[in-house]
Amino acid sequence: MSRLFDPSAVRLRALDELAGLDSPVHRLDARAKTAAAFVLIVTTVSFSKYDAVSPVTLALPLALCIGLGGLPTRVVAQRVAAAVPFALLVGAFNPLVDRAPVTVLPGVTLAAGWLSFAAVMVKSLLTVTVAALLIATTSFPAICDALRRFGLPAIFVTQLLLLYRYLFVLVGQASRMLRARQARGAGPGRPTLHETARLLGALFLRSIDRAERIHCAMLARGYTGELPSHGRSALRVADALAFAAVLLFCLAARFVPLPWLAGTLTRGALP
Repeated sequence: MSRLFDPSAVRLRALDELAGLDSPVHRLDARAKTAAAFVLIVTTVSFSKYDAVSPVTLALPLALCIGLGGLPTRVVAQRVAAAVPFALLVGAFNPLVDRAPVTVLPGVTLAAGWLSFAAVMVKSLLTVTVAALLIATTSFPAICDALRRFGLPAIFVTQLLLLYRYLFVLVGQASRMLRARQARGAGPGRPTLHETARLLGALFLRSIDRAERIHCAMLARGYTGELPSHGRSALRVADALAFAAVLLFCLAARFVPLPWLAGTLTRGALP
């Protein structure tokens, strides 16, 4: 628990802080970026469960986004790497369950489960990267406002925004409780199972009390069930062109064998 809620070990705000940068990607409208992210994710998961090669072509627009957005690759990679254990857990049993032999190269035969496992890993990394880049180039309130303008229910968008906002408050409260425990002579070591249960119980009670105070404060400020929106900017030509470029590339990646085409052109160009 001490490492889980230590802000120096887990910087949840790292991607959110990157959203304040100024770049061509950051200046795009949140609706265009949210729609483009949705198209990329849908295209990624639409490939065959045994296809681990074709989805890799979708890494090109992601790399372009990192370059144009001036995003630190290390920070993005660290956040994406956090999802690797979950992807491993999802696909780890595929080689054991699906043992049908598949010839991948002349003289090389693998169980089909290994192909589906590789596809799960590639798709998971791509979809998590898309989500990470969206947060790193767009503030979360702007994403929620875009979702609301796309027609999602107000209650869903409000819950999503409040969950994201007060997650940091919850982590800060837990961190202060751990420091208070150490100041009272518990020492820097990890809490025991009994101490962890007591800390989690106290955190739960404090969270309920804070939630009631926050709700009363929101009602006192005129909250009617929907959070106010900050500005209603119109879509620009650059926003439409950026979304159209992503859409066309995804269609090409989905219905045109780009890896095979690239390999053919490369072999043709070599002496």
